[in-house]
Amino acid sequence: MGSSSLRPDRAEGVNALRGVVCLSVTALHFVYLLRPAGGWTDGFLLLRPGVESFFVLSGYFLAASYRERPTDVHFSVPRLVARRLLRLLVPFWVAVGLVYLLPAWRLVVPGGISYTPPAVVDLLANFACVWDLADRPLALFTFWSLATLIQLNVLWAAAFWLVRWAFLWHTDGRHHARTLVVLQALTLAGAAASWWVAFGTQAAATDWRLPHWFVYAALGSAAYWAVESARWRWIAASLAGGLLAGGWLNGTPRPVLAVASTAALVWLTVRPVRWNWFGWRAVSAVGRWSYSVYLVHGIVGYRTLTAVGRAGVPTDGGWAAVHFATAIGVSVAAGWVFYRLVELPVLKWSQGIRYRGV
Repeated sequence: MGSSSLRPDRAEGVNALRGVVCLSVTALHFVYLLRPAGGWTDGFLLLRPGVESFFVLSGYFLAASYRERPTDVHFSVPRLVARRLLRLLVPFWVAVGLVYLLPAWRLVVPGGISYTPPAVVDLLANFACVWDLADRPLALFTFWSLATLIQLNVLWAAAFWLVRWAFLWHTDGRHHARTLVVLQALTLAGAAASWWVAFGTQAAATDWRLPHWFVYAALGSAAYWAVESARWRWIAASLAGGLLAGGWLNGTPRPVLAVASTAALVWLTVRPVRWNWFGWRAVSAVGRWSYSVYLVHGIVGYRTLTAVGRAGVPTDGGWAAVHFATAIGVSVAAGWVFYRLVELPVLKWSQGIRYRGV
C-alpha cells in the first residue's frame, strides 16, 4: 500500500487513517498473545479493530493505481504489476527471511502462547505468498494479511489484463475507460461471492483467505470510485449496507469499523485536512511507513513482550499497558528503521518503472 498515487493534499489525511489502522492491528495482535486479565480484552478481540479496515485501504489504493489519465492510451499492465510487486514483495521477502535467520526465535509470551517458525522447506510457499493455497504454515501468523494483499494485487492485475486483451481494447484509445467499467463489474461480482463466503453458510468451506476478505477490498475500491463518479456513491453505499447486514446476521460488529473507515476515506479524499498538531502529524508519519510496521511488529514486538515479561512486569491491571506501550513503541521504531533501510530504497527503485505513456 502506498499514498504516492494520491494528490499531496489528500495524502496526509489518508496517511493518518492508515496510521490509526496500523496501530489498531498492532495492538490487536499483542492483545491476542498477551491476553491480560480484564473483560475489556474479549470485547477488543470481538471487534478486531483494524483488520477489515486494512483491506478497505488496500482496495482504495488499488483503484487509485488504475485510475484513468489522458496518457493511458499506452498503459503497460506488466510494468504496473512489476512495479507493485517489487514494492510489496521485496520488503515482504526480507521480513520472512528475518524470521528464519534471527537466532533463538522461540518465544514464550507471558500469556502462555509459544511460537516456533515452520521448517525451511516451507520458505518457498511463504515467498510466493501461496501458503494458504499450498496448505503450508506461515513463517509468522501476522503475515497472512500481507500475503493476501499481494494475492489481491496479482488477481486484480490479471483481471485487468485479460479484459483488455479478450476484447482487443489494447489498440483503442478509449480502452482504459471501458476496461475499468468491466473491471468494476467484476469487482461487484467478486464482492457478492466474497460476501457469501464471509457471511454465508459456507463461510468455513475454504482455507483460501482472499475470498473471505475481497468484499472489504471491493468496498475500498468503490469508495475511491465514488469520489470520482457520482453513480458509484450509491454502489458504495449498497456495499456498505450489505456488509452491515452480514455483520448483523452473524452477530459480529466487525463490519461497522470497515464501513466507518470507508466513510473516513471518502471524507478525507473529498475534504483534505491538514491539522497542525503533533498527534496528527505523528499518526500520519506512522501511516507513511505502516507497511514496514506491519512486517516487523510480529518479529520485534513479540520479543519485546517476552523481554518485558521476563523482567517481572505483571500482566494484570494497569501493568498490561506497560507491555502494550513498550511493544507498540518498539514496533513503530523498528518499522521506521525497516522503512529507511528496506522499504524506501525499494520504493524509489520501483518508481523508476514507468507504466503510463510507454
